[in-house]
Amino acid sequence: MTTAFFPQFFLPIAAVANMGKNISFLASSASRAAIHRSFAREENLADITAKTGSQNILSSLAGTSLGVAISTYCGNDLLLTCTFFSVLSSTSLVFTYLALRYATITALTQDRLDYLLRDFFSGSNVDQRLLSPEAVKTYEKMFVLAPLDTLHPLKVNPSLTLLHESLASSKTSIDLQTEIEFWQSVNPHLLLVPTESNVMLYFDENANLRDVLQGFVWAHCLRKRFGESASLSGSQSLVPAESMDLLKQQVTDVVEKLLHMPDLEVSSENVRRVGSHWVTSAALLESTDGRIRLAKELTH
Repeated sequence: MTTAFFPQFFLPIAAVANMGKNISFLASSASRAAIHRSFAREENLADITAKTGSQNILSSLAGTSLGVAISTYCGNDLLLTCTFFSVLSSTSLVFTYLALRYATITALTQDRLDYLLRDFFSGSNVDQRLLSPEAVKTYEKMFVLAPLDTLHPLKVNPSLTLLHESLASSKTSIDLQTEIEFWQSVNPHLLLVPTESNVMLYFDENANLRDVLQGFVWAHCLRKRFGESASLSGSQSLVPAESMDLLKQQVTDVVEKLLHMPDLEVSSENVRRVGSHWVTSAALLESTDGRIRLAKELTH
């Protein structure tokens, strides 16, 4: 389309357009697999992929036919051609967005876990049920500021140099050794250090999936508490001492529910129904490249 306005730059424009097309094809291929999986039931992913391919061919043929008809109608009228292009492209994007609202991604990422935990620890969730993927996706917005942005930022397995620099520049008195001793008594495979700018979460090199989930649940509680109180001085002030055992039990409960979750009954808009279960994987939550030996690297 642009080459009609700048014919002398046909080659660089075509090169940039081809580069963008290849990038979009790569992105669509990566996301298409997750979308197909969200519709799969009883391991029928191949059947869904085959049907999608057939629908794509039919849609492409219909679109090509429509394009030929429109180009014949527009002729050499560049303004009319650009108008049709803008309208049809916008329509395609809108309907793609609306169609994707029916796709439910069950992969448990950090953001989705935060939405789930916000509901789990809320006072309104009396029966302590976990939100299903279908319920969580209603919270995910593309252009609207998410309520989770109010949580204190989280850094997972940052460098130890960044940790010491953050503690050195912090105005609050946070003792690293005290933090280590506190979290060793909670779970020896993780460490949380709250600072003014963020909460740092470290995992031991031997941490398993249960430890990873516990780390993110504890991190959510600490980030929420940090946002509510500017006077938070360390992890020990997360909750009163008499409430610590109750919080430990709640963290254990939510982790066990995530690890042993069949299709569960959930509450969404006062409707009880059975939703698909979450797919939990440590790789979706954190990279193991930054893991450390907690007992060795932080105590010496």
